[in-house]
Amino acid sequence: MKECAVCGNKCVNEICSPKCCLVIWEKTKPKNKANARRVARMIGLRSIGEVKFAATLDEAGVLYTYEPDSFKYVPPPQKYTPDFRIKKRKRSGGYMYLEYKGNLKGSDRRKLLLVKAQHKDLDIRLVFEKPLNKINKQSNTTYAAWCEQHEFPWAEKELPKEWLKE
Repeated sequence: MKECAVCGNKCVNEICSPKCCLVIWEKTKPKNKANARRVARMIGLRSIGEVKFAATLDEAGVLYTYEPDSFKYVPPPQKYTPDFRIKKRKRSGGYMYLEYKGNLKGSDRRKLLLVKAQHKDLDIRLVFEKPLNKINKQSNTTYAAWCEQHEFPWAEKELPKEWLKE
C-alpha cells in the first residue's frame, strides 16, 4: 500500500481516487493528450473525461466498476469492453453499462451497433462530453440524434438521477 500523493490515504495506486486525480490535473494542466492520459492512468482510467465522470459517480455515491466485462462480437472476431458497470436497483437486476465518450467515431458507432445486435440483453448507455457535436463534418446528425435513432439512452457529462432509479 502506498500513501496517496494528494490526500494521504493508503491506496494501491499513486493516487487514490478520481477526485484526487482531478486535483493533480488542475495543478499541472497537461498541455497535450498524452500527458492528460498519463494523469488519468494514475488511477487506472484512460482519459480525463472518464476521470471527471468517475468523480461525479463518486460524489453521487454510485458504486461502479471500471471495465470489468468484455463481450465478443463479429465480424471480425473482436471484443467490446464498456467503460463503467453499474448494478441496477430494480428487482429485474442486471447491470447498465456506461460508455463515456468525448468523440463518437465511425468505428465506435459500428461496434456499438454490432454489439447491440449480438447481445440484445445488454443495457448500453452513452454519456457524452458534447452530445451536440456532429458525427462528422459532412453530416448534420449529432451524437445525441444518432443515439436516439439507434435507441441508445444518452446523457451529457453526468449520470441522470432517473437512471439510478432503474
